[in-house]
Amino acid sequence: QLLELAALENGQIHAQLQSVELTELLSEIQQTFTPRAKKLGVTLNFEQVNVSSILTDPQLMRRILNNLIDNALRYTPTGGEITIFTQQDCSEGKNQQWLAVKDTGSGMHQHEVEALRQLSLSQMAVQQDKLTFDNNQVLPQLGVGLAIVRQLLGLLKCKIEVQSQPGIGSEFKIELVTQF
Repeated sequence: QLLELAALENGQIHAQLQSVELTELLSEIQQTFTPRAKKLGVTLNFEQVNVSSILTDPQLMRRILNNLIDNALRYTPTGGEITIFTQQDCSEGKNQQWLAVKDTGSGMHQHEVEALRQLSLSQMAVQQDKLTFDNNQVLPQLGVGLAIVRQLLGLLKCKIEVQSQPGIGSEFKIELVTQF
C-alpha cells in the first residue's frame, strides 16, 4: 500500500474515465467480500442502486470501494452490519448522486473525521496533471488505505463526505459523476 500511495503522490497513476455500469461493479465487489464478511460474522448488504451508468475509472473506483469495505470489515465487530447504497440529493436545486459505505463498526473520533474532511478537493492542487497535497496534511493515524482513497478520489475529481461516531460506526459517501 505504501508503494501505491507513493505512486499516487508522484503522479504515476492516471484516471482512464469511461462509462461503467455501477450494478456490475458492485456485483464484483460483493462477490469479493461476501465470503470474508460471512467468516467474520458481519452482515454485508448491497442495496439496489438507483444509478445505472457512472463516469469513472473502473479500476480506481474498485480500489476505492475495496479499501472502504476492507476498513469497514476490519473495524466492524461480529454481529455488525455494512451497507452499500446509493443516495440522491436534490436539495437546493442539486442533482447529486452518492454511493455510500456505512458500517456499525468502531467509528472514528471527531478530530479524525475533521482531519479527513480537510483533505477535500479544495485542499488539493493539480499541477501539470499531477495531484499534490500539502505534506503537513498527511495523517497516518487514519491509515494508508484512507490516504489512498483520498488520492484516488482526487484523480476521479469526486468529493467524499464522512460521518462517524466512536462506538456507532462510520459512513463514507462518494459523489458519483453521472452526466457524460
